[in-house]
Amino acid sequence: MQNQLLAQLLEHWGLDRPDVVAHDFGGATALRTHLLNGKDYRSLTLIDPVALTPWGSPFVQHVRQHEAAFSGLPDYIQRAIVPAYIRGAIQREIPDDELAPYVQPWLGDPGQAAFYRQIAQMDERYTREAAVLYPTIRCPVQILWGEDDQWIPIERGRALQGMIPGRNFTPLPTPVTWFRKTRRGHCRCANPISTRTKIPLTKQNPCGSWLAREGGLAFNNDCD
Repeated sequence: MQNQLLAQLLEHWGLDRPDVVAHDFGGATALRTHLLNGKDYRSLTLIDPVALTPWGSPFVQHVRQHEAAFSGLPDYIQRAIVPAYIRGAIQREIPDDELAPYVQPWLGDPGQAAFYRQIAQMDERYTREAAVLYPTIRCPVQILWGEDDQWIPIERGRALQGMIPGRNFTPLPTPVTWFRKTRRGHCRCANPISTRTKIPLTKQNPCGSWLAREGGLAFNNDCD
């Protein structure tokens, strides 16, 4: 469904062969849009994408089997689970007040049910359908991967590297499954799913520099 929406959005915006930066499930969406919907990109930068099976942390895999039970958890349990889940993707210590904007949407009604519903809807067939077509990708591909990513290990990135022609693989010294909300030197991404993600403008993240220069399209399918 997301790839259909992205294909329609590219048509609506009149974008022909854009530079695309895609992160996490946004990576699966960008790949499916290119390979299954026939949308061409000038370049594609993938940042820790969900692209190869199996994927999902042990927590995600457990929730997918017991959505109803988790949706009915008492509020105080939910308030403990969500911060712990998010912190699993962040290398540094993050104070509660800084984490709060990411936790709050998944609390109460309807946030708690939505949190577990979007996990239960994760289906590996979406990546399997695209994976067999990775050797046919028609644009230059840059893959950025956090060396210590706890959600999607870097070994998955190296496997993806071997499946895509003309790719460039760059390990990053910190995990990038979760972008920080604020830091000087970040640019806001044009994100059709979520407007919260920011890409760091650093020498280790060249996608950020050309995003600022060229006005490329970046998105991180946050399922919110």
